[in-house]
Amino acid sequence: MIENIKKVPNSLYILCALFFSFVLRFYNLNYRGLWNDELFTAASVKNNHSFLDVISYVSKDVHPPLHNLLLKAWIELFSYDDFSMKMFSVCLGILGVYAVYQLSKLLFNQKVALIS
Repeated sequence: MIENIKKVPNSLYILCALFFSFVLRFYNLNYRGLWNDELFTAASVKNNHSFLDVISYVSKDVHPPLHNLLLKAWIELFSYDDFSMKMFSVCLGILGVYAVYQLSKLLFNQKVALIS
């Protein structure tokens, strides 16, 4: 039985970790509406704003505009609503989990990457 566990490919562990991270981020995604910083971001990427309008709007904030520009592109593809904007952050979070895995594998080894 233990020999069979060792034969499980690492990609299955990665897929399970990514799925689990998705479930944790997706659960109760719309339990509450948008909050302060999310409202500022939503106002900056309104449907009637162009990408230049987003940059000028965000220039009043201390944060760089990359997140807002990527979110603007996201809502152009999907829709301008709470769920869609929060789903963008869910996708970035899952990509972050995968990036940590890849970086750990690059800097250390496969075993450390799976633990991370």
